[in-house]
Amino acid sequence: MRIRQNLFLFGLLLLLSACGKLETSPLKNEVDSLNARAYRFRYINTDTTRLLANEAFSLSKEYNDGRNEARWNLAFVAFQQMDFDGMDSIIDEIRIDSRKHLIHLCADMMEMKAAQRTGDGEHFFKVKSTAERRIRRITGREERLTAHEKELWTYAQTEFHIIASTYYFYQEQDSMARAELVDVPDDVLDIVLLRACIDSSVDKELLELFSALDKILVVSYAVLRKRKNSPVLYP
Repeated sequence: MRIRQNLFLFGLLLLLSACGKLETSPLKNEVDSLNARAYRFRYINTDTTRLLANEAFSLSKEYNDGRNEARWNLAFVAFQQMDFDGMDSIIDEIRIDSRKHLIHLCADMMEMKAAQRTGDGEHFFKVKSTAERRIRRITGREERLTAHEKELWTYAQTEFHIIASTYYFYQEQDSMARAELVDVPDDVLDIVLLRACIDSSVDKELLELFSALDKILVVSYAVLRKRKNSPVLYP
């Protein structure tokens, strides 16, 4: 009995040691950096996003969160290319491999975007309900998140309301669309406001780079301005 206990404790110590090394390793930092850069290039150059995400994926064989965040960036590339089947396949891999609610929440945002774009209302509300449960589970525990995870958390909260707002807008439910944007948390409102600055004075070619997700913000710009005097540049 004592031998079994000692073996168990030894195995547990090895596991904790390995996890500790991974959490502080330069490789983890490199993967997080690659994924962050992949995200920032999403609306600039999806080819760059794909290259950075693939590099992050190749370096993250022993880093579960980094591996699945790379998949999430690749899912976005598939979405932008209207390859919804490809996007679904990548999301399925995340669902199987990831153990973290935050990563699954980010994947929920991709499914909501695709459902909104394709007009699949039933799936949209099914995923929206799941996402709301994940948000409730994470809310109040933000202090446990790393700096990088807090960026993902900011993304997920913002996108949740923007995607829902877009859905309601195209269902001609303007009041609900505006209400979703008013519900955006204060700490991410500035990012939404920056997108809201897009208007008809901007080049048509530039406007075409933005999906309907972003154009909806023009409709609600006046509502958002009541809560903030001026937008701040996106970090």
